Amino acid sequence: MLKKVLVVFLISMILVMCNLVVYAQNTPVPSQDIKIIIDGELCTYEDTPIIISGSTFLPLRSVAVSLGVSNDSEHIIWDDFSKSVRLLHDGIEINLKIGSLEAKINGSPVVLNAAPVIYNERTYVPLRFIAESFKRKVVWDDGLRAALITTEEQFKAVNDIIQKSSEVMLAIKKAVISTDLKLQILQQDSILPLDAHMSTRFDRENKKLHLNMSIPIIQNLSYNTYFVENTLYEQNMFTGKWTKRTISDQGSDILFEDNIDIVNLYDSDSLCAGLVARENTETGKYILEGNIYLVELFNKVNENSQQILKYELARYYTTVYIDKNTYMIDSMVMDISGSLDSDLGEGKYNAEITSTFSDINGDIDIKLPEGI
Repeated sequence: MLKKVLVVFLISMILVMCNLVVYAQNTPVPSQDIKIIIDGELCTYEDTPIIISGSTFLPLRSVAVSLGVSNDSEHIIWDDFSKSVRLLHDGIEINLKIGSLEAKINGSPVVLNAAPVIYNERTYVPLRFIAESFKRKVVWDDGLRAALITTEEQFKAVNDIIQKSSEVMLAIKKAVISTDLKLQILQQDSILPLDAHMSTRFDRENKKLHLNMSIPIIQNLSYNTYFVENTLYEQNMFTGKWTKRTISDQGSDILFEDNIDIVNLYDSDSLCAGLVARENTETGKYILEGNIYLVELFNKVNENSQQILKYELARYYTTVYIDKNTYMIDSMVMDISGSLDSDLGEGKYNAEITSTFSDINGDIDIKLPEGI
């Protein structure tokens, strides 16, 4: 008898735990840090996105209008009696019902991961389902905490340009990468302008590298790094003294490529979904732009200036100029803002980071300075 009681008790506990897990998964969780980027533009919503069962939900009308649905009662049709909605756009009809996992696209039933809900007196619907139903491509970037939405045509156009550009840029043997940082620091109701410059000269065949960064803050500070014959030479920007250390062959490859590929475009789904492409016939340039940032470029600037400044990103917009005939990158511009921690204290900042290529496959001779 005791065994039967224990069995019944354990089964009951298991059922209760299962119900708790299901309830926890289906409970809406507000997520203010999630970004929604549609056709290269960061969307802003009055109501906070929520997460249900791992899916991002947005207010019905807001997400529908963002995806091009006309904001009227003929295209967004709410039935208060049945708690259901019809969305009409580009010959596509979507039917959803609050609390139901079954939806319909042009009359065909579809099973959802999580049902639409009413949250804070707003009807919330699954973003990915709505976007993909309207023939949009959706990419989730966990690092950015962003859902990037674009058209299949735009994704393919950007992807094609990035692939061709990457092949060309990786074939460069020698070049100079010049990166300029124009910064405005906002602290205690005052604005401090600050410009910095970073120059990277590289010789891919001989695996030689020279990086110089100048930061005119308090005094004109300069940071120098040479990489020659598997040896890294670094100059302290405060004392001027040099240190050197030998790098393994594997470590040398990583260090070298990390520094010269900061303005290369990698064929990632996030870039292809977050950027839009247009053509400037007057300049003969492809222009890729959108509310996304180049992680390698930002991290390299931050890494080499962190002895003086450390940045945190809040807003960003990237523009890339590519020669239409050669697919060579002419320049990249990142417009960013956020919080900052420096020797002058904490504050906010607005900045523009511009990188350009020059002396491509030119006569670049990297030699160690005397006295090292």
